[in-house]
Formats: sequence, structure tokens, C-alpha cells
Amino acid sequence: MITVENLVKDYGDGAVLKTINLTFNPQEITVIMGPSGSGKSTLLRCLNFLEVPTAGTVDVLGTRLKEDPKVLESIRERIAMVFQSFYLFDHLNALDNCALAPRHVLNLSKEESHARANAALQEVGMSEFITRKPSQLSGGQKQRVAIARALAMNPEVILFDEPTSALDPENVGEVLATMSALAKKHMSMILVTHEMQFAKRIADRIIFMDQGEVIEDRPAAAFFQSPNSDKAKRFLAHLA
Repeated sequence: MITVENLVKDYGDGAVLKTINLTFNPQEITVIMGPSGSGKSTLLRCLNFLEVPTAGTVDVLGTRLKEDPKVLESIRERIAMVFQSFYLFDHLNALDNCALAPRHVLNLSKEESHARANAALQEVGMSEFITRKPSQLSGGQKQRVAIARALAMNPEVILFDEPTSALDPENVGEVLATMSALAKKHMSMILVTHEMQFAKRIADRIIFMDQGEVIEDRPAAAFFQSPNSDKAKRFLAHLA
């Protein structure tokens, strides 16, 4: 589904990502974890060229990514992203936030885009809030709308960049429950998260990073039961 070869990202003061080689498979739930500053979010953002690599290649769904608006638009129709900070349009209600991309990116009719948005909001348990604007929603509700917005595009894979890190503790559970429901449907997902118990429950695979490198890439059960590296052992012990 996604292949990364010899990926490097350097902002000019040292590489944030150092020669990353990975393959992500369909219907696989991959959790990327590691200490702060290890390059997790940068790697995730390179998978759809929100961050353009300094070197190396990224192939998504059979297409080599490059700085070509037509290429990136065609890929971003098929690979969705959920951010830490929601990025909802404040002047639009939940329904219109979710219908916007299907209408203007996929060129669906108003009726078709609203039908998709309605179905997506229902899937994340937000049907009763479709007329509310972001200012009228809790943090957890905003993030569920953001997930619905991603689902409304019928993506082949969703990228999640620490989707609970901006939430109050009481809102984290509802977002994790929504993501768990997606996982049970075998949605292809790549997540950056520090929610260890959640990762244990849903992940097929763990990629553990430190200082811009992949230290471990293993089945989730094996990683949590017996990590190979001392860095991973210390990381898990710190979060226990």
C-alpha cells in the first residue's frame, strides 16, 4: 500500500529522519511510537507529502509521490489524515465540514456529499450534532467530526497524528472508542500515539522510533511482550 525507501528529512540542522525503509500493508493497523522528537510525526507527514522528504522515495497506492499538484491531489483523495488540532472550519457546522471535500475534491453533488457526510457522522456517533459548529462542541466531539470528515472521502488508508494529544482526559476515551470501532472493520490505519493500552488492543504492528531511526518493526504482541532493544524497554517501562 505504501513503500518508503531510503527516506531522509533534514531541516538543515541535522536529519530528523535517517534513511527510513518501510512497507505498509493493506488492512493493517500500524502504530508508530517512540519518545518525543524521534521523528514519528515527521514520518507520518512524509507519507502524503505534507512534509517533502530531503531524499528517498514514497510510493502510495502504486504512485510515486512528487511535488506535482495533480499527483498529490489524486493521492490525497485516497489517503486521509486526522490531525492533533482538528483543523475544522469554524464557520461551518459539522455536516458541512464533512461534506466539503466530497463536494469540491470528488465533485459530488450537494445531495451526494451531504449523504456521505451524514453516514460518516453517524458512524462516529455524531448524528445529533450535525448542525453544531466547532465552537459548540467539546474537544472529543471535534475530533470525532474530524474522523468523520476523513471517512466521508472513503479513503483507502487513514493517517492519525496523535489524535488524542490535544484532548482533556475525559474526552480521550470517546475518540479511542471511535478508532477502535474502525479497527474492528479492518480499516487500514497508520497511527502516531502514546496511548499504550489502546495500541496493545488494536495494533497489528508496532514501529518504534528513536532519534530519527526505526529501532524495532515487529508484530504488536511480540513487541509489548518482549521488546528487543534497550531503548524500547526503557520507553515502555517509563509509560507503564
